[in-house]
Amino acid sequence: MEENKIASIQTHLRICEMFASIQGEGVTA
Repeated sequence: MEENKIASIQTHLRICEMFASIQGEGVTA
């Protein structure tokens, strides 16, 4: 099920972006 892997990766990236925006830092990792 590659779709599940892709979905979890996209979700992880969104969470990282949320934390970065909350911290107010331009961290993208």
